[in-house]
Order: sequence, then structure tokens, then C-alpha cells
Amino acid sequence: MGRIAGTATLLLLCVAATEAMFSAKGDVEQLDGKTLPKFLNTHKPVMLLLYAPWCGHCKAIHPEWEKLATSLKGIVKVGAVDASQEKDVGQTYGVQGFPTIKMYGMNTPANRGKGRKPLDYQQKREFAAMKAGALGLIDGGYVQSLPATYDDAVKATPHVVLFTKKDKTPPIFSVVAASPKLKHLAFYKVQEGKKAASNFDSVPSWPSIAVFNPNEEPRWLPLSEGKAKYDTVAKFILGSESADAAESTEAKAPEKKKGPSVTSGSFELSSATLGRCQKGVLCVFHNGPREKVLSLNEKKVVFFTVLGDSIEKLAAALTMDLPSGSTLIIRPTNPEGTAAKYILSSNDVGELVGAAVNGDVQWKKLDLSETPLSKLLG
Repeated sequence: MGRIAGTATLLLLCVAATEAMFSAKGDVEQLDGKTLPKFLNTHKPVMLLLYAPWCGHCKAIHPEWEKLATSLKGIVKVGAVDASQEKDVGQTYGVQGFPTIKMYGMNTPANRGKGRKPLDYQQKREFAAMKAGALGLIDGGYVQSLPATYDDAVKATPHVVLFTKKDKTPPIFSVVAASPKLKHLAFYKVQEGKKAASNFDSVPSWPSIAVFNPNEEPRWLPLSEGKAKYDTVAKFILGSESADAAESTEAKAPEKKKGPSVTSGSFELSSATLGRCQKGVLCVFHNGPREKVLSLNEKKVVFFTVLGDSIEKLAAALTMDLPSGSTLIIRPTNPEGTAAKYILSSNDVGELVGAAVNGDVQWKKLDLSETPLSKLLG
């Protein structure tokens, strides 16, 4: 009986020793020899921990490594390999003791295709020191200060502008700008109060990001100071549902977009801007805080924010009551804009737009035969 119990205890100890040190629910990517190459196939900096589960120093660094991964999520890839089990990985990196930390700088055009060389991390194994080391791997050379003249040569090319209150470029913007999938875009920054800022009549909020394409209205993404997420920024710039497209180091030409010539944007409500409301586009009129509308990013949606008495004119023309905080969504159903469907609700503007995009709403008919939508404020 004692021998059986001893065997069971030994088995439990063996299982405990081979368990993954990092949970799949956390932000550290638990890797092995098969998954490591794909993990390293990125333009982002990489921090890699080589450990052994039985190692006391490895157990001590565990919470610091988890904290590092959460703090740099989306900006720096943070992974870990049990090198006591993945011996080939340990040999590749020349591991002589645990824990060992390796770092990779950004995958720049100079080294792309040649493979990046790992660097040894030899500073303190504490969160603050490791974070400083990781951020030091970021190359800020992909983002330029916007020229004060902002001439036609710049305007003629697709570009992205960060409008910021700070002198330094945020790490997240530098990493997004380095994506090979976005190499068709130039990346600039404009600091509030600097001469280059005078080139823009209206910046919705500081900080924010705008995507400029020739002959199109800019798309704006307001940012919360210090709270921007990589996925949010990458999706917005790509105009895509997934940020993964900006991840791989394999560069591809951007796909041509289908649909109406007018895509998402935010405009002050006027007779001129109403012309953007055409067949195939959802037209959102929100009689509430401008910031709520500007924080939304949906394809084929034009958002109209309200100034002065324009909302009263629109309401009178449509014979509708538009109380404060309400949202009116109009979907033109013919090219002339004389027929449409609509929704009027006091529900949250984001939820209502999402439901309209997904078709989860009850549309009502709107007869505009007397006055086309583009002339309602005429």
C-alpha cells in the first residue's frame, strides 16, 4: 500500500513539473518548438522567457512576466518556453541557466528576410526594468513630424496623422506604423500648438488619429490618453474587422474596397453634407454629444453631428420630433434620395448603429418624394 501511495505521489510530482507555467487565459504566450517560429514572425519587438518549472528564480519572475505581457499587450510580443522540456529550443539559444531572457528588436526592412538576432537581457528581472528594456526595442523612425507647410505632395499620397499633445511618439503608433501591411501609408504626427497644427481647421479631439486618402474625407479615431489599444488602432487604419492583417511580416498590396464611394466619416449637419447620404449608406443623425458619434467606426456609415438650429430644420422637414439625445438613422433606397427607410430611437447610439448594420432593426418607410434628402435643409 505504501509503495502504491509513493508511486502515486511520484506521478503527481512529475505531472506538476511538466505543467505549463503560464495559463492560456493570460497574456503571456506559452510556446514550444513548433509554435515559436510563428510567434517570431512579426514586425513587433519580442521578449522571450526560457524557464524551467522547478526553478525558484523562474517562479519568482512569473508574476513580473505576466504583468509585463499585460502592460505591453499588442505592442511587444511576450512569450515563454519551458526549455527544460523543449531541449532543442534551449540548445538553439545556448541556455546555460534558468531563467534566461532573450529579446528581439523590431523586424525592420534592413533585416527582414534575413532573420533577427536575439539579444541577451541582462538587467533587473523586475517589471519596471523589463518594460524599459522592451520599449527600448521600438524603432520610432517610421513616424515623421508633419511638415509645417503640409504641401500638395503630402496630400496626394495616402497617409496617417497622429494628433497629440506630447512631443514623444507613443510606442503603439510607432509599432503600427512599422507594419509591412501598411507600407503604402506614410505616418506623421502633429503636436498641439505647433505650426503644423494650423494646417487643420478642426481637430475633433486631442489625441486622435486621422487617415487621409486623396479625394476622400478623412476618417477620425479619437483616443483616450494612454489607453489606446493596438487592435483598435490597427483595425481603424486598415478599415478592417481584424488587426491580424497588420501582424505578419509578409507584405501584401491593400485590397480594393467595394461599395459606395462615400464610406464612414463624421460631418457637421448642413445642406452641403447631406449630399453624402446616398443609396448603400446608413446616415446617422445624432442629437447628442459629438464625442459619442466620433468614437464609432462603421463601414458605409456617415455620421452627422448637429450644430445650431439645423436639427430643428431637419425635424420640421421630416415632420418628426427629435428630442435631445435621440438618434435618427436613414437608409436611402434609391439613387435620387426620394425614398428611404428610417429608425428613430433614444437607445445608445453605438448599439443602434450596430443593430442597423447587422439588420436587427424594424425599418419604417420614409417618403421623400416632395423634397429629396440632399435638399431638406435647402
